[in-house]
Amino acid sequence: YTPLWLEERSDLLAALLGAWSTANGLTVMADQVSRLAKPVLIEHLVRSLLLATRAMSNPPSILFKLLEISGSSSDAIDVSFVFQYVWTELITKWSIAKRREILSAFLLRLGDSSISDEANSTLLQHLINPMVATVFTLPSIAAHDGSDSDASHAGGSMSQEQRSAELLRGQIISLIHQRVWVMHMSSSVQTMAATKASVRLELVQLSSILMRHAVSAVADLRKDIIKFGWIFIRNDDIMIKNASYVLVSQFIAAFDTPPKITLQAYSSLLKAHQVESRFLVRQALDILLPVLPLRLGQSAASSSSADASGTSTTGLPAWVVLAKRVLIDHSSSLALTTHVYQLIAGHAAIFFPYRMHFASNLVGVLQRMCLTHNSTSETRTLALDIMDLLLKWHEMLEPASVITGSGSAPNTASAPALASEAVGGMTEDASASGPIAATATDLLTEARRETIVGLLLRMLCLAFDFVLKSNLGPRALGLLTRYLDTTKWPPMHLRLTFFERSVQQIESQGMSQQLVLHILTVLSAVTAQMQAVWFEEYYGTLVSIIRKCIVVDNGQVQKLVASMLRQLYEQAANN
Repeated sequence: YTPLWLEERSDLLAALLGAWSTANGLTVMADQVSRLAKPVLIEHLVRSLLLATRAMSNPPSILFKLLEISGSSSDAIDVSFVFQYVWTELITKWSIAKRREILSAFLLRLGDSSISDEANSTLLQHLINPMVATVFTLPSIAAHDGSDSDASHAGGSMSQEQRSAELLRGQIISLIHQRVWVMHMSSSVQTMAATKASVRLELVQLSSILMRHAVSAVADLRKDIIKFGWIFIRNDDIMIKNASYVLVSQFIAAFDTPPKITLQAYSSLLKAHQVESRFLVRQALDILLPVLPLRLGQSAASSSSADASGTSTTGLPAWVVLAKRVLIDHSSSLALTTHVYQLIAGHAAIFFPYRMHFASNLVGVLQRMCLTHNSTSETRTLALDIMDLLLKWHEMLEPASVITGSGSAPNTASAPALASEAVGGMTEDASASGPIAATATDLLTEARRETIVGLLLRMLCLAFDFVLKSNLGPRALGLLTRYLDTTKWPPMHLRLTFFERSVQQIESQGMSQQLVLHILTVLSAVTAQMQAVWFEEYYGTLVSIIRKCIVVDNGQVQKLVASMLRQLYEQAANN
């Protein structure tokens, strides 16, 4: 129900807003009735104001007041219905022209001292930033209001540059420049002292959205943007600091930047380890890393030395040396290096020419990531990422014998080219002092492969919480199969100790069907890659394990038991 007559009754609207001010100032008495009365009254006022906003086609002043009241009432009542309405009915449907109207109205009131920081923070978080971002992420948004198909089609066919030009044309970009960037630079100390951290954070994120999607529209203002970002990098709030690094990283990726600033930002991000803002650090590094060879060139680090493992760092680019130094200096603390390992694992091609400088660190840290009491789903996921990374590097080294999860051979000719292109045309040369020329066997030696296979078996056979409470079990099993694949690797002679201990533990817990099925699945994947001499040695152990599992009344378990018995009979017949 939408009361259209509300638009003609400004006195009712004024009374509604006055009632909110009165209700917000009420002092709740000790009795239970009073404690319940205020939330009921506030919810009634919020729902009434939502009806008025909808009836009046969402005028900026009323819409802002609705969100302001909802934000300040979120502790007392559930206001999710308001934010849901704003997202589904407004943000995803408004034309670019309507967004310009709303954005202009917000920017004009941004410097108004009578408006609280809480109100501005709520508007930025739930309206302004999503509204600006969806201009570039929702292609169906039209340029102008209208329900005809031509308008919608015109919006869908616009390029990102055209969308940014349409959104920021006229006074909009000037208002953003003056009210966001210039205002926070002209009196930075006073402004930052008077503005709450939540507002600063949202303003930095708004700037990041524009820098990511509307580079051409803000290019003439880039000096003020980098000054704005650099000021907030010095902020004590860790979220604001790292959000500012995201903005600075996007600036470096978009525009030529002095190497000193680029290297300083990269070095600071490598040392930023706070868990609460790690996602921002990862985002900034993912933006910055691909352009480092371009912005810094292939210039070597300022000083030549050897790391703790004795590997010379002479001739390595500075950005490689910095990453390696963080891993070595903080090798005893996984919390200080997790984001660096995530960076390497996420950019296989870029680090490919320098893989031998990181291989020992990568393999050596795996056990602490997945098999200690401090292991989490995040660290175990990272451990699997690193195992997959080593296979990718091996694939790039030997394109003729590609290791793939599906067993099919992809287009391998592009793998070395991908690595070369990712680092600015850099190729691995045996005569170069930086990248270490290495064969595939030097990267994944037999000892390293045995270490990785042992860790995978321990995770799959002994860490039941890992298997049952996460979705990483199938991925770990897939990696185990790839590391054991005898068509790609020499056969391994594995002991069944982990399986024996696992079955004993399951037996003591009542032979859970889910766990028995899991263990037999892993054991079947292992036996499929073993040689006849291995079956001869462990024949009795295999029979003992199968005998304990055969009593489980489960169709999938029985199929696996039958398959393994057939395998044992065939080995016995051939021996």
